[in-house]
Amino acid sequence: MVRNSKAQRCALFVFTVFILILNSSILQSKGFTQDNENYPFQLYMVASPENVYQNDHLNMSLSITNIHFEELLNITLQFKVHNDLQLIKSTIPELDIENDTKKREYTIGSLDVDEIYLFQVEYNVTSSDTKTISVDGMNVSYQLHNGLSSFVISNSVNILLKGAQITSETNTLPDLPSNLTTPDDSLVYFAFLFPIVMFGISIFVLRRLRR
Repeated sequence: MVRNSKAQRCALFVFTVFILILNSSILQSKGFTQDNENYPFQLYMVASPENVYQNDHLNMSLSITNIHFEELLNITLQFKVHNDLQLIKSTIPELDIENDTKKREYTIGSLDVDEIYLFQVEYNVTSSDTKTISVDGMNVSYQLHNGLSSFVISNSVNILLKGAQITSETNTLPDLPSNLTTPDDSLVYFAFLFPIVMFGISIFVLRRLRR
């Protein structure tokens, strides 16, 4: 009985270790690691400008830098268009599709060591509300040469929506009549010389009066 009990405990211990190792391998293959230092690339997303009115254009840029010791494979970019924004164009022609799809996905491919990939999108602000919105980070998945795959989500960006832009109405001067005729050249000369002649005559008259 003692030998059977020891054998059962030994078998249970080996089975538990096997389950833990198998579970750890599955988590790594599915990309649930949360240690930022283990990520093979760096992501940074910025917006310009960060304060916009309705119908203004907003540029969003994401840089992907490979800091791994080897090439990264099967890099896929996923992001969701915010409800208050409308996708106009991007550096990826395949994304410039006129439809109501909010989720966009694109396969970048491979990325060499120290290589930087810059992705840019341009939005149109559709909301007339005054508020601050948070644009979610972009999801970038990848695969290593050993077959393991994972993903990284970039930072989010806050955008201040300033509502509808109010334009002030300005009073414009009325247009000149189109039927005006240009004056004769002799009248122009007369209008120019007449004050000079009158000034000379007045000086002559004043001198005669003083005598």
